[in-house]
Amino acid sequence: MVELLKRASKIERLFYYFLCFTFFFSVFLMLPYCRLNIINFMGLLLHKNLSYVFWNKVLLYTFVTVASFSFYWLISSLFNQYTKSDKFNLKQSIILISFILFITSLLVQSVLLYNGIVYGTDDPAYVAIAREIAENTYKTDFLSMQKAFFQYTVGYPALLAIIYKIFGINYYAIKFVNVFLYAISVVVLFNLLFELIKDIEISLFISSLFCLNFTISDWQNHTMSDTPCMVLSLFCLALIHSIYFKESTGKYFKAILLGICSFLAYECRMNGLVCILTLFSIQILICIRKFFNFKILQKITINYIKTNWKIHLIPYIVFIVLLILQKIMYPDLPRTDAHFYKDLSFQALFQHFHFFYIMNEFFISAWNQVFQQFNILSKIAFYSSLLLALYGLLRNWKQLLPFWIFAIGNVIIYCIWGGFGGIRLYFPIIMSLSVFCACGAKSIKNDIHSEKAASCIKFIGKFSVICFCAMFTISVFPVYTRNYKDTIKVNGHSYSAEAQDIWSYISNNISDDKIFLFRSPRELYLYTKHLTTTPDQEADYYLHSFEKPIDTELKNLLSDEAVSEEQIELNGKPFTLEYSNDKFRLFHAVQ
Repeated sequence: MVELLKRASKIERLFYYFLCFTFFFSVFLMLPYCRLNIINFMGLLLHKNLSYVFWNKVLLYTFVTVASFSFYWLISSLFNQYTKSDKFNLKQSIILISFILFITSLLVQSVLLYNGIVYGTDDPAYVAIAREIAENTYKTDFLSMQKAFFQYTVGYPALLAIIYKIFGINYYAIKFVNVFLYAISVVVLFNLLFELIKDIEISLFISSLFCLNFTISDWQNHTMSDTPCMVLSLFCLALIHSIYFKESTGKYFKAILLGICSFLAYECRMNGLVCILTLFSIQILICIRKFFNFKILQKITINYIKTNWKIHLIPYIVFIVLLILQKIMYPDLPRTDAHFYKDLSFQALFQHFHFFYIMNEFFISAWNQVFQQFNILSKIAFYSSLLLALYGLLRNWKQLLPFWIFAIGNVIIYCIWGGFGGIRLYFPIIMSLSVFCACGAKSIKNDIHSEKAASCIKFIGKFSVICFCAMFTISVFPVYTRNYKDTIKVNGHSYSAEAQDIWSYISNNISDDKIFLFRSPRELYLYTKHLTTTPDQEADYYLHSFEKPIDTELKNLLSDEAVSEEQIELNGKPFTLEYSNDKFRLFHAVQ
């Protein structure tokens, strides 16, 4: 900081003093007592009784934003000065930044975690399969699990099984698998961007947005395979780039690693198959180029570095060997990817083209969460990033062969899926878009030759990125985090005291052969190992839940009012109340 002030002009020095003062003053005003006095003083001036709840929120988030903005601007300025100094060491800086990004991502992703899983989603199924794998009962209980829920691939549950073996059902530990993988992916993304554009500032800024992103941080509370699929897809892209488009050592080891990552990505989600198909497409283009002198092929493979034929084959050999081993260990395990195509139609092909708009969620900041009228900020960032990504792709498409093939492959997969699952299905393509954005920012930087225009563009870019870094920081601000977790508890999740109470009662008092009617079969199987049936078939018990699952399609068979009585009737069969608490009522069939 001292060196920065010494080298700065008088105006810049005053600006930095102002930023330092603003930072400490804003932090001081974040104190609840200060905000209370400010609100009271404003009320006296305006001769009105101001709403403390509303204005406390406004002041708190304003001060956090201002403090964050000042902090990021100072850090950015210090870093910019350091890169221009004689003491700058590129290798040490890359290592230090990678470490900071890793630790920051771990902290940001961890602070929003809560002890439980989301009620009414796929989460408990993955945990249940992980438990069966860890206890070596997966084969024997396979048919039971098929009745309880859709069968899932074992790639992600196998990772969770390791954690289950050590910690048991500890949701913090289980969720930390995704958190850890994601933190590594942020480091990989930063290094990959730097390899592509050779600009440490742009690479750091884009990676920072992934570190501070509320949407992905919140998603880590899901014990689902979407995050691992995104992370493994990025690993595959980085390895393909390193093996085929960069002079590097250890290519045999990287080829083995590519085969492993491709297999794991495929075992996590079906669109993980795009990783190995991207490699295959690149190799096909290289082969065609050898026999046909097409100019377009010469252009898009211009950066290809001649590679030993053995290296070309290793990823497929590793992939096939792992696939065979998986079939040997779990011979009866079918992939249920086909259910994605059951509703395939001409209309469905175009349904997924609006996934670009869904990805707007990636830019939703804490301000948007608190004050809906500020969502224009997210939209500006979203559309700007799309334009920047398009510009980067058009300007650098010859250098970005693996990334746009991967993006196209994923878009094709999305378009032929019958269902539409929101942003989580599109996590992998965000990585390609970040690469395009980085290349777009670098191209703009290179294309502007006027010194004044370059300075103006750099200032606007720096201001925009720091603004969004500041707003994203609010997402993990402690008060906001506490409010977020309190909201979850109010809405009800399967880790609540009432839920644990009902699971305990069922496990201890009802034999395993009894069949239930319950709207969330995965939860019931995870906590009690009891199976559910359909409403048109006979059941021994009916479990009614007053908790609201995240999936709105999961509805109770009867209304909340209908189960207020001691005895109910289902399909002409009487059921009597056996046990209840504030959020659940359990009825057994009258014999």
